[in-house]
Amino acid sequence: MFIKTLAEFLQKLRSVKKAAEASPDACSATIVLLDAVINQEEVDSTVINYPVLEHILQYIDVHLSGALDVPKLAGIAGLSQANFTRIFSRHVGSSPADYILQKRLERATKLLSDSQLSVNHISLSCGFKDANYFSKVFKRIFSISPVEFRTTGMYSSPKSVHES
Repeated sequence: MFIKTLAEFLQKLRSVKKAAEASPDACSATIVLLDAVINQEEVDSTVINYPVLEHILQYIDVHLSGALDVPKLAGIAGLSQANFTRIFSRHVGSSPADYILQKRLERATKLLSDSQLSVNHISLSCGFKDANYFSKVFKRIFSISPVEFRTTGMYSSPKSVHES
């Protein structure tokens, strides 16, 4: 749909280019095109670069212990923050921040279960700023502390990462 609208716009622009009163028609055509872009509900698969999104997901997995935020990821993807967030959310099913938190917590539960690393070490290796913040988030999501999780191996069903 978008490509067709763009092609129609270019054709109309070429046809009025030589006319003396081309400016109003060109402005109208530009407005129609911009309206189509702004109000586009369906994202055409030819517009989205899926390899970029795959690259971002791999980047998140590799750099999970470091600082990850939307401005940085959007820059890597070559998109504005708003477009990046919209595209990411639409195709991944959650916001970038929620996805990152989910991945960090998945890694933390695995490390708590499979290693003897300290909670502090696990929190830092999973990208949390400190063990207290990690414990607070972990308990909010799993309704059990990381230490209790490690000793019992049991927890209630995780809440959505954006629930409080």
